[in-house]
Amino acid sequence: MNDEVLIRLGKLLTSSEAAQLAARYADGDTLTQALHGIALARRPEIRAVLEACGVVPTNLQVAIPVLRAVQGAGSRTTDISRSGPCPATSPTTAASPPPPRTSCSRPEPR
Repeated sequence: MNDEVLIRLGKLLTSSEAAQLAARYADGDTLTQALHGIALARRPEIRAVLEACGVVPTNLQVAIPVLRAVQGAGSRTTDISRSGPCPATSPTTAASPPPPRTSCSRPEPR
């Protein structure tokens, strides 16, 4: 197996596509049958890459673990956290501040 082709496979398949292919392979589908869940325009390229790296139904000991690895790598989440305070709004674009409230909870009649 060529590392470059495996990397290309990982970049080409989404997590759900890899999971679907692995499940179809495990069910005994051929490559052609397994590819039916992939968008028609993408099938030729995905087929070529799968065949080039040996990730085909006739090689299940390799194919399913590789597809599960692609599935897992594609499903990772990114943690988003604040790195500091939000920048101040410039005075020219800032909205007018609300009028000051009195100690009364209801607005004063006009």
